Amino acid sequence: MRWKIKFITLIFLCVLPFSAHASKADEYLEFFKKYELLGDTFDLAVADMYSDEANVTVLNILKGVESTSRMKGKKVKEMIHEQMELVKKADSTSDYSNISVEVEGNRATIKATRYSTFKCFTDNKYFMVVEKQTDGLLQIVEEFIEEPIETSCKQMSEKQLAVMLESLVLEANNNFPVMLDSETRLEQLSSEGKTISYHYTMVNFMSSMLNEEKFMAAMVPNLIKQMCSNSTLRTYMDMGAHFEHVYRGKDNMEVATIPVVKTDCKPTDYGM
Repeated sequence: MRWKIKFITLIFLCVLPFSAHASKADEYLEFFKKYELLGDTFDLAVADMYSDEANVTVLNILKGVESTSRMKGKKVKEMIHEQMELVKKADSTSDYSNISVEVEGNRATIKATRYSTFKCFTDNKYFMVVEKQTDGLLQIVEEFIEEPIETSCKQMSEKQLAVMLESLVLEANNNFPVMLDSETRLEQLSSEGKTISYHYTMVNFMSSMLNEEKFMAAMVPNLIKQMCSNSTLRTYMDMGAHFEHVYRGKDNMEVATIPVVKTDCKPTDYGM
């Protein structure tokens, strides 16, 4: 009988650590499932799952060239609140598979294969680190996302393109207005359908002081070269985006509107 009790005790001691570890992993897995559900239902509450000090890294890919952008959780929260309606309009979600959870102390690393329904792209490097705070709350403290600038979908709808451009404009406008030189201020960007418009003010001139024909002759070649030599903007043109540059005098009257489209670009304009 004594041997039997010892044997049962040994089994119990062996199983207990494994069960406790599994229980912890389940807790983090439930957190991740909640994250996925809130994202799929476009619920702003997903923003609260990030710590303000979380480190979020996005690896952007453009024609095979990688660039990295980093932001804190506080910025991610702001972006979620700013762009959730656009994300919902585009019906852009992520599907996760091959999910694994590795618990270490009061945190867990969750890895998954992420598929972007909007870009038709599979992110095999996705992971997040979730940490249990002193009050027991679980929060995302680190996240890594791989995201191409161009779409991998066979064909992008006009609606998808419009939403993508609207999102681009929304984020870019955080940097404006800005003086480009002593005479030109870029006020903001706007988008409508597949067109992005740049709005400028010639701060030293009334509109009546500028000759439209001469102004166009001076500006068009440089604008086309600048736009076409930018690989990111050229990628959007390849998707079907159009650009236009709207110039106004300091009296807010229009001086000229200069369109730039893909067919304006020549091989000599490419900054390669």
